[in-house]
Amino acid sequence: MNAPKNAPASLPFSATAQAATAQAATAQATTAEAVASARVKKLPLCVAMAAPVTKIATFHPASVSSLVQSLPALVALRESFPGAKICSFARAPLVSFLQNFGAVDEVFARPGGDVSGQAALMARLRGGDYDIALSFSQSSNALLLTWATGAEIRAGFVPSRLESFLTHKVEKNGPFSAFCALELAKSVGAHGRGAAPLDFLGIPPEAAQKVQKWLDGAAIPSRFFVVAPSLPRRAPRPKLAVSKGQQSPLDHWNHAIFGAAQSWPCVLAAPEKWEFVAPPDAKPFFNASAKLDALLLAALVAKSSGVLGDESGALELARFFKKPLAQGDFSDVLEKSRHTFGL
Repeated sequence: MNAPKNAPASLPFSATAQAATAQAATAQATTAEAVASARVKKLPLCVAMAAPVTKIATFHPASVSSLVQSLPALVALRESFPGAKICSFARAPLVSFLQNFGAVDEVFARPGGDVSGQAALMARLRGGDYDIALSFSQSSNALLLTWATGAEIRAGFVPSRLESFLTHKVEKNGPFSAFCALELAKSVGAHGRGAAPLDFLGIPPEAAQKVQKWLDGAAIPSRFFVVAPSLPRRAPRPKLAVSKGQQSPLDHWNHAIFGAAQSWPCVLAAPEKWEFVAPPDAKPFFNASAKLDALLLAALVAKSSGVLGDESGALELARFFKKPLAQGDFSDVLEKSRHTFGL
């Protein structure tokens, strides 16, 4: 039946048609909600804060490599929330690096296995008035601290044993990377605007002078390379013996370091104490093992002509400073280094 000629065009033709339209809209909304719910872990939605963000807490893993890969995310937070105070919590060897990274306002050391220290930090966090807390670490310790902030928005990676403490979750099943760190920042509404993280780092004069003193004392010239070996977690440590007739990864690495020392001026930058005696015919050589926190390692890599080895922290810093690198273990690092750096 046609509508009366004098009826407004916007009126429905009948109550039945109106009910059918409403029912279809409800079904469509229900379907969309179900699809969105299924994707929530894979595609976290950005946050629309009702009030301005004034304070942000970030919690970092213990490794230098993870710290360096989180820097673009810290810059994105700074650019997206310019008025907020960003407070970062990291292990002691990483603190000085973050203190000299301009995207962060305050830096605090995270306790290790000290239960009383953990409890004291949790109590301090509770009264910190944080709006957003992000954990770049999946550890239970870091997520517990994230929850302790009392922030309305608490973001972190899943799966994790304490993922129920998070309000915003980003799936991460592989190794830590700059990409997943940025995804975590995006989940709380942060978007990078093109600033380079390198522009935010300032090596303080005292750190640069300390490294230069080491180099001068060993007669290291301006063109030198950083040798950065690592040992598997369960490998014999430098002072432990192995079975008779069997060579340990340490033995293999010492052979590779021996070859590097004969080829170029080198600084050995192992993450732990590493006993090594340079050969008599070696180029200028200095052993800085176990003397380097994150900031001093950064100062050393910044002065170097490149990095060779497989220790992830030094390699990430080489990428950060845009230095040549030869990534490999003791079996192939010398060949890769000669191809990359030349003799």
